[in-house]
Amino acid sequence: MSRVCIIGAGAIGGFIGTRLAAAGNEVSAVARGATLQALRQHGWRMTTAEGLVQAKAAAVSESTRDLGPQAGRLAAQQVTRPRRVTSLSRTLWSSP
Repeated sequence: MSRVCIIGAGAIGGFIGTRLAAAGNEVSAVARGATLQALRQHGWRMTTAEGLVQAKAAAVSESTRDLGPQAGRLAAQQVTRPRRVTSLSRTLWSSP
């Protein structure tokens, strides 16, 4: 089992996070607004042609600082802001 943090759990990050979590990985997320609330309430979930895919979210926050060091994957539709990249790099490469 791998530990993964999705930074930007929108459409692309949500798809990746749900698939990884459903496969048995420990998947956390950095999200905002309605996505943050949905992940807190329901965990990872999406509807596919085969039906509902759902799995527990390991942790969810608006900030990488709250999640601690983890293996990370970045999902974004456009170039990420420099501040977010700096925050992500601190999280990924800090000592456990």
